Amino acid sequence: MADLLSTGVSALLSYKRALDTTGHNIANVNTDGYSRQRVDLTTRIGQNTGGYYIGSGVQIGSVERLQERFVFDQILEAGARQSSLERLSTLTSQVDSLFSDSATSLAEPLRSFFEAADGVAAQPLSNAARQVMLEEANSLVARGNLLYQQLGALDTESNQQVTQLAQDAKDILREIAQLNRDIGLAEASAAGAPPNDLLDERDRQLTALSELMSISTVVQDDGAINVFTSKGQPLVVGQQASTLTAVADPYGGGRMSLALQTPSGTQTLGVEGGVLGGIMDFRDDVLDPAISRLGKVMAGLALVANEQQARGIDLYGNAGSPLFSLPGFEAQEYSGNTGTAALNATFSDASALGSEAFELRYDGANWSARGLSSGSTLTVTGSGTAGDPLLVQGMAVTVSGAANAGDRFRLNPGRQALSTMSVSLSDPSGIAAASPIRTAASVSNNGNASINGGSVLDINDPNLATPTTIQFVDANNYTVGGNGPFAYTAGNPIDANGWRVVISGTPAAGDEFTVSPTPAGSSDNRNALSFAGLDDSNLLDGGTASLSGSHSALVSRIGTQARSADIQLGAQTAVRNELQSRLEAVSGVNLDEEAANLIKFQQSYQAAAQVIATADTLFQTLLAAVRR
Repeated sequence: MADLLSTGVSALLSYKRALDTTGHNIANVNTDGYSRQRVDLTTRIGQNTGGYYIGSGVQIGSVERLQERFVFDQILEAGARQSSLERLSTLTSQVDSLFSDSATSLAEPLRSFFEAADGVAAQPLSNAARQVMLEEANSLVARGNLLYQQLGALDTESNQQVTQLAQDAKDILREIAQLNRDIGLAEASAAGAPPNDLLDERDRQLTALSELMSISTVVQDDGAINVFTSKGQPLVVGQQASTLTAVADPYGGGRMSLALQTPSGTQTLGVEGGVLGGIMDFRDDVLDPAISRLGKVMAGLALVANEQQARGIDLYGNAGSPLFSLPGFEAQEYSGNTGTAALNATFSDASALGSEAFELRYDGANWSARGLSSGSTLTVTGSGTAGDPLLVQGMAVTVSGAANAGDRFRLNPGRQALSTMSVSLSDPSGIAAASPIRTAASVSNNGNASINGGSVLDINDPNLATPTTIQFVDANNYTVGGNGPFAYTAGNPIDANGWRVVISGTPAAGDEFTVSPTPAGSSDNRNALSFAGLDDSNLLDGGTASLSGSHSALVSRIGTQARSADIQLGAQTAVRNELQSRLEAVSGVNLDEEAANLIKFQQSYQAAAQVIATADTLFQTLLAAVRR
């Protein structure tokens, strides 16, 4: 009777635990990250009665946590990628809106500015047309500044998010390390039985961490889990969590990045994936290139416009003064520099302007440069003195003080152009619409030769404004200002005093043509026509791209990036959902299944109770028989 009683008790206790576990599953059906648990029942070792064994009932082998570890690891990876693309898509869409919306984009002010330049070319003496051109120049610069402010706001917001998310990640790492400790203690106190709910909590923390950055995990023999970045840097090892922090840009630009604090110092953290990775990708691949390329367009406009102004004369008869102000700036010094050097940069060559920030590094003898986005090596010429500046990416850089080997500096021309560019000309009469020279044929000429309006080769030639006469000795020879004679070929250019003219036709001996300075108040519009044509002229990228073309390419690039991020996000979301469905099929709680288990284990519990009742009846019968 004792064996039957023991068997019934074992069943009663086992099915009670099975009912408890089923109830626990039902209670957590809506708990995020909960993994369904199952009681594994095993047969108790039978009793040897001499020649055969009699079964002794049932026992709980373990309470199993149902989870596909391989699928869970895939979810961590897919979740990190999805979170990264979500943030990248959101931020890139904001930039795309800024560049494509007519209320904020540069396209409309750029077009209006050159239309106003066309207006001056059509009416060079009109004060109203000149005033409109200045107003459109101010509107264009204001729009560029506004765009920079909006992009800068996104940069500031990203920095704030990095700082906050770094603290969130730091807290999660500490929690994982603490859970490793609790899990180890729990397993030790339960002879190695896994504490399923603590394991679920740890997985929830791992999932939260993977939404911040890509991670990889390795489970130790003692149940603790080690966590690493996608680049292999340790975040949690056993019960020890690394100290994660947000650190400032070593160039002093205010940008925040992630680092690990180690006994040997601060180590830059290579972050990929997750929200943090999405922010880093946005800054590196979208925001910084957008600012640099937009700044390149604005700086290029200022350089070529000022150069064209200098090629003409205004209504006062003076050489054109700069239309735009594009101040020089000081390069950002790396915090680890040991020398006393300071670098000052000015914009010098529109055709050579680059599309990214770059770093200048001194090796003790020479300067070298590399693009910070592309990592490509850039050409550097010059020595860095005032008379021989370093020329790199359209910038002229002078070095003061003494640089030590290893010193480096960062230059971000695009940001500087957008943040400091302004309109320096305020007087409409200062627009240099006229060419500095004019030509004329003597009324007494007998031949049929004609002279064109002429063009300026060197605006700085000291003799440019000197009146000069071209006189033909005969039909085949001429003198220039009394110098010569020179052989004449119809249609060939004649260069002198910084100008060029072309005479065509057949001159007669004694024919004269004059080249003289354009007087004040002239209705000449040749320089204004050249100015209006700057928009479509290939003046950037070594003479291969125009101002409008470069801007359109930038807008198209950002739009493509926004669409690409959105498409990738849709695909990655589908992958994540499919993996989650696979995990739910194993780990998720099915109420119908649990209800069926509840009935099954209830009936088993009742049957076990009946076994105990039967054992009691038999035992009472035996006692009654003995008493007789």
